[in-house]
Amino acid sequence: MLQCGPNEIYRWSGYSSFVPKPHMNSIDLQVDGIKCAEFKDGTRITWKPHSDKFLNTIWGTSVH
Repeated sequence: MLQCGPNEIYRWSGYSSFVPKPHMNSIDLQVDGIKCAEFKDGTRITWKPHSDKFLNTIWGTSVH
């Protein structure tokens, strides 16, 4: 996927894949992939997405 900003001042690309791991009252979400932002001045920022955790999915106060 590639997206460009107005007047192509930036370009953004990346991909992700998700692997959910359900537990009794929570879900761990493993996220793999890479993201990249490139700017007209030549600056390039690359990062990997972080994993997520959802707690109290059935009972209790939900936490993300």
